[in-house]
Amino acid sequence: MKPALLLPLALASLGLAGLAIYAVQNREPVRPRAQASADTKPAPRAAEESPLARMIRAGQTPTIDPRPASDDDPPADAPASLKEVPSRNDALSTFEALLGQLEEIDDPKELGAKRREELYNGITGSFTVLSAQLGPGDRQLLEDSYARMMSNFERLKIKRPAPAPVREAEPYVAH
Repeated sequence: MKPALLLPLALASLGLAGLAIYAVQNREPVRPRAQASADTKPAPRAAEESPLARMIRAGQTPTIDPRPASDDDPPADAPASLKEVPSRNDALSTFEALLGQLEEIDDPKELGAKRREELYNGITGSFTVLSAQLGPGDRQLLEDSYARMMSNFERLKIKRPAPAPVREAEPYVAH
């Protein structure tokens, strides 16, 4: 290329680079952040059944822990999901009760797809709560519980249910 042509091209590209840097540094938000985050939140999903609700549905009566509040307990203004955490004994008895129901089933053909999904979600949910409540000294109990759960799942041919289909997001339209 000719030097006479290179000089205007170099000046133009430097000018564009400077303009881009200026635009990025002095950018004003198109709309306030609070409004933007409110507009882009995903649609609310149907509430999943809590472990406590599953306990009640299974015919067990949840017990109230008579311990006085300690530093480990959630504060009074905490969300309800934190206040529903069962104690270690409740988590263990719930898991044992649900696993007992699973062990009572003899024939995998007795189970429909909906019942398999309910059993899978109920037992894995209670196992999750149990694993959160057990300490480092309870590792063998946790491993044995997991092995029992998985062997019953294999015996009854219960597999993880397919995830719910994802809705397509609506295109964003600036106003």
